[in-house]
Amino acid sequence: MIPKEKFENALHVTLLVDEKSFAKGSALYTFLLTQHKKVSLVSKEKKLSLKFSFLPWYDKVRTKIPSSSDFIYDVSLSVEVLYSFFQENNYKINKKMAEALYSALLCEFDFFRSSKVDGTVFALASELIALGAEHTKAREYLFFSKSLSSFRIASILAQNMQLKENATCAEVTITTQELEMCGATLQECVDWMYECLHVVHVTQVSLLKKDENNKIIKTIKDI
Repeated sequence: MIPKEKFENALHVTLLVDEKSFAKGSALYTFLLTQHKKVSLVSKEKKLSLKFSFLPWYDKVRTKIPSSSDFIYDVSLSVEVLYSFFQENNYKINKKMAEALYSALLCEFDFFRSSKVDGTVFALASELIALGAEHTKAREYLFFSKSLSSFRIASILAQNMQLKENATCAEVTITTQELEMCGATLQECVDWMYECLHVVHVTQVSLLKKDENNKIIKTIKDI
């Protein structure tokens, strides 16, 4: 649930975001400004991809929580829950909010390729477009815009990939050193992992991040 009363009572709200939740954070940021609140956007990651730069408030993102914040909210809710919150409370969804929500929808449902997509998702997308979301721009930036670091890391990930369990599972390893060498983020690795699902017979992908001693320090599965 969204803590409506805490938003209303707070003098300075800090929204914690990452690459998965920045678009939703952008929508919330706009909404809170319309409620005459002081708001800050703080990234949990060192940097957010430039593919999000078309969204409102990208240039407002900082990496440290302001000392004046009296309410910190981690933006981890689904885009459908956030949209319902606005609708149920009769909050107007302006163009900036609509564009951010539509972009969040693309991110959350893998550009409508996710198995979780149903008629309600398409209905929501249509509603957001009617409210002013520039869907073509969102697709161009989020789907087709890639950094040089993502191209570099993709080459390494492909070389490191191994097929297991009768070629149904693609296991991909990446080291901290390789990430730093390419200037890439772990999220860029996760984004690339979806490409592995196009390999014949592969139904599951696992990403293993290793440190300089080849020890596994993070495992991401079931993609």
